[in-house]
Amino acid sequence: MEDLTYEEKIERILKWAEKRPKFDTAVVEEIQEYNYSRGYMTDYQEKAIDNIYFKWHIDRYFKHA
Repeated sequence: MEDLTYEEKIERILKWAEKRPKFDTAVVEEIQEYNYSRGYMTDYQEKAIDNIYFKWHIDRYFKHA
């Protein structure tokens, strides 16, 4: 398993979503903005990013891309 920062996971989620217009990126973008403005993410936000990243198999997508 790769050691990615949450910022890298967010970037990958957003890149992956570019080819999936039905995937709503609003929550991910809100978390990204929160992180940019405050300099950190809450534990719940980190868990949400992990849930999206692994539930949608985005890790596998980039492994084979």
